[in-house]
Amino acid sequence: MNCLPALLTMAIKIIFKLKSGNFLITLKLNLKDNNMLKQHPLLPLFQKFITICKTGKRLKKNGTHIKLQTIVNYGHCQKLLIDFTAKKENELIIYEVRGNNKREHSMLKKYWSNFYRQFTDYINKKTAMIIIPVKILK
Repeated sequence: MNCLPALLTMAIKIIFKLKSGNFLITLKLNLKDNNMLKQHPLLPLFQKFITICKTGKRLKKNGTHIKLQTIVNYGHCQKLLIDFTAKKENELIIYEVRGNNKREHSMLKKYWSNFYRQFTDYINKKTAMIIIPVKILK
């Protein structure tokens, strides 16, 4: 008998209890043999996206190149994501869904809604720290 998946499941439950992160609960789904979710780290894919935009391989719908300011905005967004992941000590993951499972769909929807809420709160707190001293100077 292969008891390795059971041991890994138990270890992940222990890790989840020790570290109360929202992202560790999704690791339990990847222990299934017929895995319907495949994980991809977000930050390397985002860097590849920016590189493709810079080189001109990615174009607008009308066939023109993407403006430099848009690529700079992508870079600033990437910097915010890196700072956010460093602060939260969690890796951002994109899931490749292979199938039509309602439970996995609801789990991913919850994952991304939690990420969106946490990331927007992080950005709002960061901009509030910048705006408040400027208002005091006026």
